[in-house]
Amino acid sequence: MKIETCRKSAFVGIGKEGSTSDGQGFIQNLWAEANAHFSEVQPLAKKDENGNLVGIWGAMSDVSRSFQPWEDNFSKGLYLAGVECVDEAEAPKGWTK
Repeated sequence: MKIETCRKSAFVGIGKEGSTSDGQGFIQNLWAEANAHFSEVQPLAKKDENGNLVGIWGAMSDVSRSFQPWEDNFSKGLYLAGVECVDEAEAPKGWTK
């Protein structure tokens, strides 16, 4: 598997967070939950000049939330299924910033 690294300036993401300890298929479940309740964060989403969303993101982090790679050969970590939001956005109840 080829891993490609890209760099992006700091941004705010709000999404549904889960862990590898949640079991098989947890990432798909997070996306299903985020999509089902997108209307709760849609007003906070950052948009371009044409009104299109700037970014839908799946963000991985180690369990310390320091955005290091997943541990134990990429088998242990956190995942956030979400959308890029305006800087001052606060996460609604049930969402993670």
